[in-house]
Amino acid sequence: MAWEWFVSEVLASFPDLQHNAEEMIAEDNRVAVHFSARGTHTGQWLHFAPTGIPIEYTVEKPQWNPAGI
Repeated sequence: MAWEWFVSEVLASFPDLQHNAEEMIAEDNRVAVHFSARGTHTGQWLHFAPTGIPIEYTVEKPQWNPAGI
């Protein structure tokens, strides 16, 4: 499964990665989420060698349907 592979690669590359849900909105069968994440690049990520540099990013309100897509 592509998603499982992606998540395992991310966690191997950023083992201390933490996500924080900043805001969640639910209406009917839809959910929107604004979350932030931070971690340290200590493992190989695609063709990038570990840097030891901390990263931080935010995602603005993606939506998931009942199938989780």
